[in-house]
Amino acid sequence: MSKRKIIRQAIVKFFGRKAKTFKTIEILEFVRKKLDGEFSLDGTILREMRQLRSDGLIDYEVPNIKSMVHVKK
Repeated sequence: MSKRKIIRQAIVKFFGRKAKTFKTIEILEFVRKKLDGEFSLDGTILREMRQLRSDGLIDYEVPNIKSMVHVKK
């Protein structure tokens, strides 16, 4: 399975099980665990998250980027 696919599946799984709000670091750590030691930049994970939102597979907003808190819709 490709790294991109693992990242996307991990993000969708995270959205299915977490509370309504979460911090950026929580999803980054969750995805990294799913990568099982394979390296991925934070920006890559966050880019895939934005792409999943564009694709309509997840929905969230970041009301205050400085606090790095995401709110699921």
